[in-house]
Amino acid sequence: MANSFGGFVHRSPLSPRPHDPLLDLASNCVRDYFGPTVQTVADALLVLGSDSTLSQIVGVVRSQCRRVLNEERERMVDHLGNATDGGGDKKDGDDGLDEEGEGDLTRPRMNKASGPETSGFVVDASPVRAALIVLLQHSVVTASPPPPPSSTSSSSSSHRKRAHYRYTYHPDRARLLVRYPRYVAHTKLVLDGTAAAVVEEVCAHGRLRAEDCVRFGTENLRLEAAANEEDDDDDDESEDEKGEETA
Repeated sequence: MANSFGGFVHRSPLSPRPHDPLLDLASNCVRDYFGPTVQTVADALLVLGSDSTLSQIVGVVRSQCRRVLNEERERMVDHLGNATDGGGDKKDGDDGLDEEGEGDLTRPRMNKASGPETSGFVVDASPVRAALIVLLQHSVVTASPPPPPSSTSSSSSSHRKRAHYRYTYHPDRARLLVRYPRYVAHTKLVLDGTAAAVVEEVCAHGRLRAEDCVRFGTENLRLEAAANEEDDDDDDESEDEKGEETA
């Protein structure tokens, strides 16, 4: 069956199945606004349901995006990595990544994703964590704090070590992303260009401090005024050239 979207891949490795128009619309809005990696994380939250932890999100993304590896090839890459590290033996479960999901740049690493990152295939924890931060910044995902610990001090300290925030995806908010330009245009029509610049910066950044919003909005207005002046100068030059040709 021919792809009605041409060469554009509009689904992530974890897109909801069976097809749900509203959920697919929310997923595509996230992809259009933030990119395919963020879309994969949003779809992973949709698959897991509400109150999902970061480890659960990374686990389901890896399970769907990781390709089946050739053991012999993986052993060769590990051997090169051990030689680079000084001949140390690799521990079981060591994939070249640290606790933050990042690896040593000098150590050879195998691409373990079953597809390109431009299609939303990711296996490392770092891009998943970054995508989750983006969704939180724009309130498409909300975080719930862990339940309070018991009164005993020993259980309280152990609770802090095991505490995990839980994340919930809101498809209805994701579907509003495509309306952001209309919010800016309506604000400019009802109020003025200064208010529209403020709304545009809030929509672009998700959340801003008041001083940052004023600073970014002022810079936006300054660039817009400079661009308008250049357009006016170009129009004047073109009118002068037409007048000289007529004369």
